[in-house]
Amino acid sequence: MTASKYTKKGNVKFKNGEYDFAIQLYQSALSKGGIKDYLNFKIGESYRLSNRLVEAVPFYEKALDNNSKLDTAAYFYALGLKSQGNYQQAITRLKDYSENGRTYDFRNKAQLEINNLKQWEEIYAKPTGFLLKNADYINTKGAEFCGYKFDDNSLIFSTSRGQSKLYRANGLGFLDLYKYRFDGYDATSGQAVPIEPPIYNEDTHEACATYTPDGNTIIFAKSNDGSKKGRKETDLYISYFRNAQWTAPKLMKINVDGYWTSTPMLSKDGQTLYFSSNRRGGNGGIDLYKATLENDTAWTNVTNLGSKINTIGNEMYPFLASNGKFYFASDGHPGLGNLDLFVATRDSATGALTINNLGRPANSPADDFGISFSSDSTGYISSNREGGKGDDDIYDFNYKPLYIVNFFLDGVAKQITTDSIEKELTDVHFKLFEGNDLQLDSLSQSGRLTKLIKANSQYLLLAEKKGYFTKEYSINTKGKTPPIKELKEGINHIRIFAKLVLEKIELNKEIVLENIYYDYNKTDIRNDAANELDKLVRLLVENPGIKIELGSHTDSRGNNDFNLKLSQGRADAAVNYIISKGIDAKRLVAKGYGETDPIIKEEKSEEDFQRNRRTEFKVLEISE
Repeated sequence: MTASKYTKKGNVKFKNGEYDFAIQLYQSALSKGGIKDYLNFKIGESYRLSNRLVEAVPFYEKALDNNSKLDTAAYFYALGLKSQGNYQQAITRLKDYSENGRTYDFRNKAQLEINNLKQWEEIYAKPTGFLLKNADYINTKGAEFCGYKFDDNSLIFSTSRGQSKLYRANGLGFLDLYKYRFDGYDATSGQAVPIEPPIYNEDTHEACATYTPDGNTIIFAKSNDGSKKGRKETDLYISYFRNAQWTAPKLMKINVDGYWTSTPMLSKDGQTLYFSSNRRGGNGGIDLYKATLENDTAWTNVTNLGSKINTIGNEMYPFLASNGKFYFASDGHPGLGNLDLFVATRDSATGALTINNLGRPANSPADDFGISFSSDSTGYISSNREGGKGDDDIYDFNYKPLYIVNFFLDGVAKQITTDSIEKELTDVHFKLFEGNDLQLDSLSQSGRLTKLIKANSQYLLLAEKKGYFTKEYSINTKGKTPPIKELKEGINHIRIFAKLVLEKIELNKEIVLENIYYDYNKTDIRNDAANELDKLVRLLVENPGIKIELGSHTDSRGNNDFNLKLSQGRADAAVNYIISKGIDAKRLVAKGYGETDPIIKEEKSEEDFQRNRRTEFKVLEISE
């Protein structure tokens, strides 16, 4: 058979949605010398339309190598790169498409993907409390997904196993609902069996089941049998357990003829049904909806869940946990792959809804979907990620909430103007020390800094600016981590604000050194005074262009000559201490003033005497 005939036969299969057969025929046409760009494009499309985008990537790439104007290939090739985890290449291709693509809808979606992918690094690095393990006791080489723990002894899931008749779209068996019965020998041992007829039907797809709390009602998705006369769309069906058997599945009235409706999930009380549909009036491709049970007989009031949850992409596989958190899968919110798992949480005080990506390992570059919790800390997700046993696989997960506390230092440098108004400084040099280790050394044009710092640590922040004295600020995060009951799940930010007010260096302006004390009638430098003088040493190191006078004052008690001699001795001792720390003696002048220059002329209290007994310094010279 010629390449042309293989191509024509492939096109017929493609048109009928028999993609696996179409791929085989297109491959044969290629081997016979058929048109490479066209055939590679059609193979790529066949894989994509049968939900195998990763397999489509190399064929899109070959098609574009021969014909760069293949518009659809260009767009889905970019999405395929994302599904492989090649995020930077995907962004490059998406940007090119958003500027040059010919399909308006694809250009809009390309821009959405670009915006979403700006967050991939943050999502990738996000710490989570999930631990995953392949449920290899359930999975086969076919597809297994939507694991849902109905009770302690049974897990309901969807599978393509055990079918002699293949679904022509992807070459796998028709989907059916199975029950895994745990036998109790260990945590995972048991047996998988089909759910009883008439729910089980090997000639149609049945998937994604949900039960009422009493187990007597089942709602599930059912779709076409592949025949020309069969029902083409996926719809929701309901069946009741009566007289020890299930009733014939009945098409639910919430379906809309000609539109896809699937992935049902009942609330814990059985009064609300969540599902997905591509019906008219939605936000984009597939949206999430809910319906309520009226008088225990009819499902009514079908409502779109709104634009906070639904996007121009696809949202599916809802699950409402017992704690009120709403989980779903989406390819329209910022994520790592095609479908990612998300949680919607409503603030109890404000009513605001927050959407968060579940991060790794719950999500991957592949499709991740169908989450369900069987307890507060365990459950199942579905994924077709690398390393699985088959097509879609079910994964067990354990979840332990993480309460992460990040401390941020927010520093700002200011000055006091002549009219006593605080004004922010610009071009400030910040240094941050943890012990003796320099953690930050940066010039800030804005005079502000923000720095992530560690818990249970001590820091010293310095702010420097030419013409100003260096200012320091001590930061201590020891014992500052709140108890878990005061934290929200996930990352908590605690901000420590440091305001550093810098003084201008002015000649002959006297500046009091606080806490410089001497023993009675002695000039020795005490330990507490040494700590304060060390700050002056740092100031001289950090301001190498200044020369200072260090003056010592006494109160009025005692003989004037004695006080002059005592204060000079104290000033000399302070200067000698500073010299011992490596400061050039030429930059220092010691001056004892005795009782000649009091702050308070007539002392009346011990506090007054203390204020007059002081050590000051003033700048004598400023050089570049």
